[in-house]
Amino acid sequence: MQDIETVKEGGKEYIVIKLKENDSFAGRMLTRNKIGSLLSASQREFNGEAYIYNDISGRVRFCEMFAGENDIMEKDDIERICQSFTELIQDLKDYLLDAWDVKISPETLFFNPEKKKYEFLYIPDQIKQESKEDKAGEETNESFKEGVKSVWDRVMEKFNHQSDIDTISRVYDIYQKVSMANFDPEEVFAPVKKEPVKSEEIGKSQKSEQSAFDKDTLKETIAVGGNRISENVNNFSEVKEVRKDTKQSEKIKRGSIFEGFKQKLSDGTAFFGINTERDKKIEEISRNMEEEEKIGFKVKNYLAANSGNIFKVFMCISVLFLVLALLPGSVSFKPPMSACVGVFLVCVAVAVYARKLGKEREEEEREATG
Repeated sequence: MQDIETVKEGGKEYIVIKLKENDSFAGRMLTRNKIGSLLSASQREFNGEAYIYNDISGRVRFCEMFAGENDIMEKDDIERICQSFTELIQDLKDYLLDAWDVKISPETLFFNPEKKKYEFLYIPDQIKQESKEDKAGEETNESFKEGVKSVWDRVMEKFNHQSDIDTISRVYDIYQKVSMANFDPEEVFAPVKKEPVKSEEIGKSQKSEQSAFDKDTLKETIAVGGNRISENVNNFSEVKEVRKDTKQSEKIKRGSIFEGFKQKLSDGTAFFGINTERDKKIEEISRNMEEEEKIGFKVKNYLAANSGNIFKVFMCISVLFLVLALLPGSVSFKPPMSACVGVFLVCVAVAVYARKLGKEREEEEREATG
């Protein structure tokens, strides 16, 4: 490994690394680009030898943070360090840099108070090219894994174990994964997916907007909806020929969608190696997509086969709710006006859509028998 020293110069502090090669690809990539997850670096030459100056001015080493007995890491601190690892992994891919050249440890991980994020130390070509070729088939370099584990050991030491259950679960889940022999850093530090908005919350939002409706607004809404529906019906005759030509190509493409999706997901594992668990998830997602495609086809087929009855039923329902919406507000059994308008528009849209599918099916049958 290259010689490393810390120097102070002109009111700034640097970690100085002596390069093995003056003209290094990794060195040029590091010093000629502003890589957000890495320390800002510049290259200097003295007596024919090249050095990398990593600016650590104003930054705090991770090992020096939360140093007091009562200093603990909260939820925001955990989220910040996870985001930093996620950004690091993406930057290494984007700038074609080697993961094993990142020096990860509590002593070489720096917090930037201005940007509110962590920055990593990158040592270009710290492993010889011959060794890199030998390690090319490994899932993750040992030094990289050990560095991540050392950082998370300190997280476990300083983390607030009385935090909320979701944060506690995530911290222990990450610790369990990084303690394994092989793990995928991209998967370990992936952002937590947010839960979808609950229907109760949507209902509250709709109720809060109910007071904004009046009869004039209702009439405008109905008029706009009617114009759009009539436009769709008029345009149907113009686009049906195009749809007929493309229908066959859509059937051909449908089978390749899932293969392409699986390939996209599997490509993400190439950076740190193949993860069999992820392959299983890819297969499961693909099967779910195929089932959803089948369900959608069945729904369309049912609407087309029963288009006449469905059109009549939903148009009757839409007229009913239009009448309810126009009733005076003093009527006790009147539903909320916003609900009436919503049901009216949905019913009209379903009726028109069913009628359109029915016409398409009739034309296909005529062509088949003709």
